[in-house]
Amino acid sequence: MRIEDEQADGAPAEVSLPETAEEHGHSRRNLLRLGALGGVAVVTVRPGMAQAAASTLKCTIPVPDPARSTKWVKSDGTLVSKNTANSYPGPTSPLNAVDIQNAINYNTSYPGYSANASSAYTAYIKKLTQGTAGFTCYASIQTPR
Repeated sequence: MRIEDEQADGAPAEVSLPETAEEHGHSRRNLLRLGALGGVAVVTVRPGMAQAAASTLKCTIPVPDPARSTKWVKSDGTLVSKNTANSYPGPTSPLNAVDIQNAINYNTSYPGYSANASSAYTAYIKKLTQGTAGFTCYASIQTPR
């Protein structure tokens, strides 16, 4: 019981129920109005959620980010100098969200790249930090729906 529901002497407040059919009808109508308003809110929110989910799958992540585009990606996801052992040049174009999701969730390769290069790119993506190009896309892919 809430404090507001108690009277000054500490006794619980009395709850008034509708006594007449007319009062009962008014409270029922009010409940129906609330239900109708709630239904409208659900209808207007769902398209927005669908649009957000669709836009998430259209984002891309450059590997590596443009500021370090001359670096190659090592097997563990770190960026290294060109021609370092166990490293791969970055993809020619940014990776799209659907391919990234599949690589993370199902260990698939990116189209046109070897399994080892794909694994290195995925490791790089998993190490993205806030402020790095592609971080927002990666965060939105990881957000449960």
